[in-house]
Amino acid sequence: MTAKQTSKNPLCKMPPRTRDTQGNTRCVGVEVEMGELSPLSIARVLQQTVGGDITLQQGLCYGLVDTDLGDFFIELDAKPIQDTVSRLRRLELPAVIDADPAGLITDLAEQLVPWELVSPPLPLDQLDAFNNLLAKLRGAGAKGTRYASRFAFGLHLNPDVPGLDVDTLLRYFRAYLCLHDGICAREDIDWSRRLMPHIRHFSDAYIAKVIEPDYAPTLDQFMDDYLEANPTRNRSLDLLPLFAHLDPDRVARGVDDERVKARPAFHFRLPNCDIDNPAWGLHTPWHEWLAVEFLAEDEKRLEQMCLAYRRELQRFGHSLDQRWQQIARQSLLQ
Repeated sequence: MTAKQTSKNPLCKMPPRTRDTQGNTRCVGVEVEMGELSPLSIARVLQQTVGGDITLQQGLCYGLVDTDLGDFFIELDAKPIQDTVSRLRRLELPAVIDADPAGLITDLAEQLVPWELVSPPLPLDQLDAFNNLLAKLRGAGAKGTRYASRFAFGLHLNPDVPGLDVDTLLRYFRAYLCLHDGICAREDIDWSRRLMPHIRHFSDAYIAKVIEPDYAPTLDQFMDDYLEANPTRNRSLDLLPLFAHLDPDRVARGVDDERVKARPAFHFRLPNCDIDNPAWGLHTPWHEWLAVEFLAEDEKRLEQMCLAYRRELQRFGHSLDQRWQQIARQSLLQ
């Protein structure tokens, strides 16, 4: 099967809404963190599968451009290290120094932080082709979250939003909040990732506010409330890229972080990367996200879930969330 062919029985199923705000097929960007493979090894595996040309963009960023699926990037997922290596490579060091300081830092960094493969926006019917790439990387020796205790690696999904109106965005956000605990239980989020700040969940007070039946904000108010309660990228579902697309000045006033990249997409940061598990693939986290989309499009069921979840938060809070975890897990797609 080539990159542009699709299976008659795709592992990555379709969501209820397959078109974006302009009527085009929705796309999904994928970010995969992995270890035990060099960036050139990752690029060569991709090149053998989807073609393209390998390039060195800057210090710790490689590219695979003009492939059958678009342009990929491979970078060390640590901005301070990237900046240090770039600065060292611009310096003219004395000839007596035989070692490459930038190379030494890179070698050390690879033991602590992952190489991240960033895909182009992939049309929904091309997600199985990306699944094939993950299988090839696994065969080449890529390791994921559970391989070592220091590997707090994740997989991020960036699905295009099906609409930019506040009603659509609020429904999808509410659906995610209701299902978060169930997704965590079924994903079995690795303890190393739970200790890191990157996938922190939203506060009970903010969740209760958003799922309140009377909460009917304008789009501006929705963004303001979110930014006031969550002035950070470190959320399991990060809405900052979406809001930066809608109103970059508003986000810049609320969050001082150059890593926020505007795009009309949800940024789902929660899943593990189990790339070395033969039973795992992109379809695993995609299946969890699909549950959010189907719940968001079933307004009556979503209303019932929000009411039940709000009662649960009022009674127990998130310190006692096991009961709701089971309810939410039962609401996921089987």
